[in-house]
Amino acid sequence: MTPYTVHQLPEITDMPTIGLYMDQLLELLDHYLGSLKRSSQDVIFTKTMVNNYVKAGVITPPVKKKYARESMIELMMVYYFKQIFSINDTAALVTLIMNAHQDNRIAAYETFKNRVTALTTKPPSTSDDKSSKSRINGSESHTANVDTVLHYALSAVIEKQRAEYYMDTLNTVEI
Repeated sequence: MTPYTVHQLPEITDMPTIGLYMDQLLELLDHYLGSLKRSSQDVIFTKTMVNNYVKAGVITPPVKKKYARESMIELMMVYYFKQIFSINDTAALVTLIMNAHQDNRIAAYETFKNRVTALTTKPPSTSDDKSSKSRINGSESHTANVDTVLHYALSAVIEKQRAEYYMDTLNTVEI
C-alpha cells in the first residue's frame, strides 16, 4: 500500500447473497481488504475478532453458523474504525451510521464506500507530492522523513479526537 492508495471497496452487487461460514467470510474479507494491509503478515480479521464483534453487538450474528451479506458490510466498516476506536466506540459508530440510514445496510454501505473512495482519491497537496517524490528519489533528509511521519501521526490523533467528540455529542442526543 502506498500513502495514496485508492481504497476500492467492492460493489454491493459483487458480494455474495448467500450465507457464508466463518472461514469463507474471513477469506472474502481478506480478498476485499487485503490490498490495505501494511505487510503481508497482517491479518484483516481473525475468528476471535469476529466473534468479539458479534458478542459486542457490532455486527449481525450468524444464523446457523452462516454470516449474511449484512455482516460483511458491517465488518468492512469495522475494519476502518477498529484501527483507531475502541470496540465500544466502533459499535457506537456503526450503530450511528445504520440509524442514519434507517437500518438499511445497503444504503449505509454505499454511503460509506463513496466516502472512502472520495477520501482516498483526493489528490495530495503540492507539499505532500513534493515530499513523496523526494523520498522516492532519496533526496529528502531523515529529519524531513521523520517530520512527515510526525505530521500524519499527529493529524490522525487530532482527527480521532474530533471524531470522538462528535460521536459523543451524537450519542448524547440519541439517548
